[in-house]
Amino acid sequence: INAEYMGISGVLVFLFVLEMFRLLLLVLFFCFVSALDFSGSDLPTTYNFKTQLNSGPDVWIYWQGTNASSTTLTLVLRSQTLGWTAIGFNTGFQMVGSDAVLGYYSSGTQYISPYALTAQTTAGLSAASFAVSNTVVQEDSSTGITSVGFMRSLSAGQNPLVYDGSTGVVFAAIGGSDALVQHTTTTVSYSVNWFTGSAQSVHSFDTVDLHQLLAWLAFGVAFPAAILFKRYWASPSDDKERYLAQKETAFQLHVALHSLGVCLLLATFILAFYMKRPGSAVYQQQHMGLGISVFSILLFQYLSSFFRPDPGPTLARKIFEILHPLLGVSVLVMGWVNVFLGIQQNINYNTTTRNGLTAGWGALIATVLLLVAILEAIRSPTTAHSKTETDKNDVTVVDVDMVQKSPS
Repeated sequence: INAEYMGISGVLVFLFVLEMFRLLLLVLFFCFVSALDFSGSDLPTTYNFKTQLNSGPDVWIYWQGTNASSTTLTLVLRSQTLGWTAIGFNTGFQMVGSDAVLGYYSSGTQYISPYALTAQTTAGLSAASFAVSNTVVQEDSSTGITSVGFMRSLSAGQNPLVYDGSTGVVFAAIGGSDALVQHTTTTVSYSVNWFTGSAQSVHSFDTVDLHQLLAWLAFGVAFPAAILFKRYWASPSDDKERYLAQKETAFQLHVALHSLGVCLLLATFILAFYMKRPGSAVYQQQHMGLGISVFSILLFQYLSSFFRPDPGPTLARKIFEILHPLLGVSVLVMGWVNVFLGIQQNINYNTTTRNGLTAGWGALIATVLLLVAILEAIRSPTTAHSKTETDKNDVTVVDVDMVQKSPS
C-alpha cells in the first residue's frame, strides 16, 4: 500500500507541475496578443467604419475611410461615460508618446483639446504639435454616453498617420468624472487601417506583464509545489532507509522550490516599486497594500527557518512546527487573492483579456485544491500516524534536521 501511495503521489505531483506550465501558456497568450476584428457597417451615413475598443464600459470609434488623396481623418469617439474620454495615436503602441485628443462636456459647454502625452500623469499633458478642427462634444445623460468628434491632419503630430496600412494605432481611456484624474478604464492599443476599416488589438509585453508573470510562477507553481512535495512525497514503510531517502528528497525539493518562490516574489516586489516611479502606471492601493503584507510575512517565514529550534520536545520547536506551515499556507492564499486583484485592477487589459486571465488563474487554483483533496484522500489516517511514529522513533531524521539549517 505504501509503495502504491508513493507511486500515485509522485504521478499526481508531476501532473500538477505539467498542468501549471500548461496554464502559464494561457497567460502568455493573453499577455502577448489578442487580435480581434470588430469592423462593421451599421453606421450613420456620414461614416464608413466603426471599431469597438472596449466592452463593459463600451468604447467605439467611427470614422470616414481614407484614400490616396486624403489629407485629413474625421473621427468620432463614443464612450460609455459622463466623464472625460480620450484617444491617442501612437505607432509605438504605448500611451506615453501619443498624440492625444481629450474631450468632455460640462454645464452646457464642450471642452476638447489635443495633447502630446509625455508621461502617465496629468503633468504629462503637454502642448500638441497638431491641431483639431470641426470639433463637437455631446453628452447623453439618458444613455450615459459621451461623444467626441474632430478632424485632424494625417501628416501632423509626432505620429503621422498613413491612409492605407496598419500604422494608425489608437488608445482610448475613460475618466470617472470631468476632473483630469487617473482613468478608470484603458484598452490595449489597436492597430487600425483607416482605409480598409480593419482593426486588431495589440498588446506588447511590458513591465506590468512581467510583474504579473513572476507572481503567477511564484504563487501558481513554486509555492504550491513546495508544499505538496514536503507533505506528500515521503511514504512511510517498514524499509526505514527508503523512507529516510524519500523524506530527504522531499525536504530538498521543498527548500529548492520555496527558495525559487522567494526569488520570484522578490523580483516581483522590485518591479512593483519600479512601476511606482514618477510618470509610470500605478496599481490601486488595495493590490499594493496586500502585496507588501504578503512579501513581509513571507520574508519573516523564510528567514526564520534558518534559525529554527533543534528537533525535540521543546516549546520553541512546537511553536515553530505550528507557525512555519501556518504562515506558508497563509502567504499562499493571500498571494492567490492578490494576483486576482492585480488582474482586475490592471488598466492595460481590455475585458476579453481580463476575463481570460481570471478564468486561467481560477483554473490553476482549482487544480491545486483538487490535487490536495485527492492526495489527502489517499493519505489515510493510518499512513499519517505511521509516518509520525517513524519520525519520533528514528534518530537519523533528527540528525538530518539538526545538520541542515536551511529553510524547511
